[in-house]
Amino acid sequence: REMPLSYGWGTGGVQLTAYGSAPAWSPDGRWLAFELRQTRDLLADADLAVVSSSGGLPQVVVDEPGTQRRPSWSPDGTQIAFIESPGDAIHVVRPDGSGLRGYPVASPVGSLAWMPDSRRLAFGAEGVHLLDVASGRVERVTMSGSEPSPSPDGSRIAFADRTCGTQVGIHHVRLDTGGIRRLTNDCRMFGTSGADELRGGWWHREVHGIGGDDRLYGGTWNLAQRQSLY
Repeated sequence: REMPLSYGWGTGGVQLTAYGSAPAWSPDGRWLAFELRQTRDLLADADLAVVSSSGGLPQVVVDEPGTQRRPSWSPDGTQIAFIESPGDAIHVVRPDGSGLRGYPVASPVGSLAWMPDSRRLAFGAEGVHLLDVASGRVERVTMSGSEPSPSPDGSRIAFADRTCGTQVGIHHVRLDTGGIRRLTNDCRMFGTSGADELRGGWWHREVHGIGGDDRLYGGTWNLAQRQSLY
């Protein structure tokens, strides 16, 4: 069904909807999939909808109880994946609303992204996983991590993962070997050629002096006082 536009504000652009979030372009650039709400409240239930990039009435694709969130358009343009809450199950549907399929998973899903072949979905749920859309088979790729982003050739998946306590770094994993490489935040802190005072954190942060009169402090954690001790 189609939803009429409500009021809105803004300058320098084309307003496509009144209350929408999480837009995702179709591969040909003609359509946007998004979360459609009836109020400004981002915590309110949302339907999966599409709207022409040139404007017009949004068309509701999935109108189910709860929220259809984080839409992701397949590279071949034939399917839209989304996460349905509550329950955090993955769903896939055609842009006209037909062929709706659900894939329950064991852990809450925080994010998803299509692989270049349009046959598999990478998703983050206490680690990075791959879902085969045709069979429903799920393969675990990493033991931890979230926000997967497949490479253009589909050989690797980049993802975010905690490396030093609450600090998050970017990694990528090779799908042929399972090898993981950390690209950012290697938990080390380096001094300069001058005099430095470097204090490592309580969670595996290394400190390295380079030259000059350096003072290096390792860290430990006092659970009773909830503070770092040097």
